[in-house]
Amino acid sequence: MVCLETDFLIALIRKDKYALKKLRNLLAEGERITTTPINASELFKGAYLSERVDDNLKAVSGILDRLKLLDFTFRAAKHYGEIYSELKEKGELIGDMAILVASITLASNEKLITRNIKHFNISFTSTTLVETLPLLNSMLSITLFLPSNKIILKNSFSLSLR
Repeated sequence: MVCLETDFLIALIRKDKYALKKLRNLLAEGERITTTPINASELFKGAYLSERVDDNLKAVSGILDRLKLLDFTFRAAKHYGEIYSELKEKGELIGDMAILVASITLASNEKLITRNIKHFNISFTSTTLVETLPLLNSMLSITLFLPSNKIILKNSFSLSLR
C-alpha cells in the first residue's frame, strides 16, 4: 500500500516519464494506490491558482478519482502531535501540511511516495524510521514512513526503475 504525495502527483499530471514508470510498476506489483485529503487539497489549490483552471481541475479530478483517499483519524492526529513536537525540539520543523501527510500515512501503515526530499528527509525518533531512496535517472525519491521504536537511521540507496 502506497500513498502518493503532492509532488509525485503533480509529476504524474505533467506526464513525467519516471513518475509514470514508477506508477506502472506499483500497479503491476498489485499495490493499492492512495493519497491524503491534504494532498488532494494542495492539488485543487494549485489548479484554482493556475492560468488554465478548467484544464487543471479536470486533470486533478481525473487522477484523484482513481485513488483512495486515506482518512484523518484519531491515530493520525496523535501522530501529528508527536511528530510536530519531536521536529520542533530538534529544530527541524517543517510545514504543517507535510506533517499532516506524514501522520496520515503513518496511521494508515502506508509507504509515502514523494519527490519532496526537503520536507520528508527528516528524522522522527520514536515515531518512525525514515529512509530516503533517490532513484537513478530522475529526481524521484521514495520516503518510507514505518512504525518503529528504533532510533532513526538515515540511509541513502541507489536503485533503478525497472
